[in-house]
Amino acid sequence: MVFRRTLLVCTVAALLLFAGCLGPFAPDEGSETEPESESLDAAELVERSQSRNASSGPLHATMTTSMSDGTETQSVTYEVWQRSAGEMRMEVVDADEGLGAPDVMVLDGSTTWMYDEDGNRAVRMDMGFDPEEMMEFGEQLNDVAFDGMEAERVGTDTVADRPVTKVELTGNESGLMPSEMTLWIDDETYYPLKQEMEMPGQSGVTMTMTYDEFDPDAELSDDRFTFDPPEDAEVLDFDDLPTETHDDVESADEVVPFDLPEPTVPEAYTLNSSMTMQNLQGWSASLQYTDGADDHLSVSVAQASGNAMLGFGGETIEIGDVEATKTSTELLNISSTSIRWTNDDLIYTVSGTADEETLRSIAESIVE
Repeated sequence: MVFRRTLLVCTVAALLLFAGCLGPFAPDEGSETEPESESLDAAELVERSQSRNASSGPLHATMTTSMSDGTETQSVTYEVWQRSAGEMRMEVVDADEGLGAPDVMVLDGSTTWMYDEDGNRAVRMDMGFDPEEMMEFGEQLNDVAFDGMEAERVGTDTVADRPVTKVELTGNESGLMPSEMTLWIDDETYYPLKQEMEMPGQSGVTMTMTYDEFDPDAELSDDRFTFDPPEDAEVLDFDDLPTETHDDVESADEVVPFDLPEPTVPEAYTLNSSMTMQNLQGWSASLQYTDGADDHLSVSVAQASGNAMLGFGGETIEIGDVEATKTSTELLNISSTSIRWTNDDLIYTVSGTADEETLRSIAESIVE
């Protein structure tokens, strides 16, 4: 349970980090006025842009996040309210088909709510952080995100009808964060009004976050940072969500509200474990196989509420009579492939370090 809590906390904090909401650098309390952006070098601009946490004032904005592989683009637009490092509300106002973000996410200083409108399901979690600790966690994330990066001014522009300075950062070699990033930094507030980066492990896939509207002096009421689920919503406490590891497929199949497939895997592979869990979108199950050497593969099935996320980019392929998406990633020098498709409101994924022919064969045994 601790691992699951840490994973979700990291996910929420990373979202805040890349939305420009957290930063390691406290505002300069010794200065009554901020220096003009023109007087700062690129590194100082980046430092100040990452200090624009909510302690420097309230925020109301509209932000669009887009993913593009050069031929296809998918976007989701949020309305954002933020009052402090631990008080924020994000609501989806527009989303392309295939994006599975929570429709509402609210942080009230100690508790996080996530709500999925299609499933009419809400998850509540005690973050285990107070606002000061959230800022410290943002500091750690920024240490990873910006470690060893060099900054360079590359021009000026306009974002959300506000003048900005464009800065390019290069040099992160962690393999976990983008190695290159571009920031469009507001000349008045130093807030990063636009960010663009190539996704780690997904060559050619770029994520861009742009503030279409931005009000750094918004008046925000307390009720913006509370969440009351609809009366007929299913309300789940994160600590009570079941996660269980099983020794065999049959035991896992008894837990989930759908039938698990019986994939045909090569003789060299044996079942290592099976896992079932429930989250905001519903139930999921995964079967993990290993060949006892270097290769591994997994078969997973997950409930899909509304427009399910099928992964971005990749190649459309045919698995029997089913249209699927094949994607390849390389992270920390480990290459893997996944084949994903939907059927009867379920998402099926076959993935791993095994060769593509093996993964296709397993997928075909499930589709047949």
